[in-house]
Amino acid sequence: MSHMDTTIQSVSESKPKFLYRRVAEAVIDDIQSGRYAQGDRLPVESELQKRFKVSRIVIRQAMELLGQKKLIERQPGKGTFVREPIAAQGHAMIGVLNGYRMGASDPCFAPMLDAVSNALSASDKSVVLRNIYNVKPAELDDMVRFVQLDGILILMPDIVESAQMVAKRVSKLGVPVVGVNFRSNLIDCVFQDCYSGGFCVAEHLMELGHRKIWCLDFENSPVGVAERMEGFSDAISQNSWDASLDKITTSHDDVYRMICDSVSSGQELPTAIFAADDQMAAKVITALTRYDLRVPEDISVVGYNDIHLTESHIPPLTTVHVPLREMATYAVRLLNKKLASGEQEPTGKQTMLMPKLVVRDSSAIVKD
Repeated sequence: MSHMDTTIQSVSESKPKFLYRRVAEAVIDDIQSGRYAQGDRLPVESELQKRFKVSRIVIRQAMELLGQKKLIERQPGKGTFVREPIAAQGHAMIGVLNGYRMGASDPCFAPMLDAVSNALSASDKSVVLRNIYNVKPAELDDMVRFVQLDGILILMPDIVESAQMVAKRVSKLGVPVVGVNFRSNLIDCVFQDCYSGGFCVAEHLMELGHRKIWCLDFENSPVGVAERMEGFSDAISQNSWDASLDKITTSHDDVYRMICDSVSSGQELPTAIFAADDQMAAKVITALTRYDLRVPEDISVVGYNDIHLTESHIPPLTTVHVPLREMATYAVRLLNKKLASGEQEPTGKQTMLMPKLVVRDSSAIVKD
């Protein structure tokens, strides 16, 4: 069966409400492959009906969609013509909405933005960056409507209230939208399996013989952080390890003082500390070394995210690598597919990528 036959079969076997999109995708493929060049007249409706085995209304809906995407042009009395090659159109305007407080300097946002910029520039698309941290709903509408956008990528932490608000508002703008690093059934999203990340940290520390562990969490932590802590606890309970697990709520600002107070007060210390992220883990190590406590000889420390400084830290930090670049690149691929097919209605497709434990020098076997 030829490639064209396969395309026709997929069109005829699709659900009715998606038929016109499948027809549009097939015509886009024809233009990209050179079957129809700029200025060429497309076959008349009856010929397209015969080719795709669909009704006239489906053909007209597909042509309307291609017209909205400015790929074709109808000339009364003459027919429907290819407006310009898709590759020449390029220069689509993609809005990147940043929900991270520190913006481009955030250690998680920065690699995602870099991956998005590289992927979009490779497909000849321009980026419009908008910071949306703590913006009000009405302000968000004004920001994304200020520039006529062809598509939107939302990069933000998995904070339920703000993420859902942004997804709800943006999903109504009538352009393709993909979210990165959070979940919402209102739009397509690409995110990490935080639960598995925490689970593998617990297995690692248990295998090293650690049984007294502190888990340092954030107050009102994002969904992802809460899930990695849940995965950590479940790994211990499911394996019936006899471990003492203390969950401590702190923050980036307070963790150094908290560790110092614990050591100076003579409190019994753990053999390992699992911090909510790498920045917190780095401050833990700094506080411990102030009191001549060695990492990992006296206390092992594990972080999360694998930001760019973790490998060069002293000691190099054991952490969980989050596929930030991979998530961002995959999200761009989804968005490009939506743009090419003319799909504007959100589907709520959820794609989960797996994190990976990276063992370095900050964790070691417990000494007797």
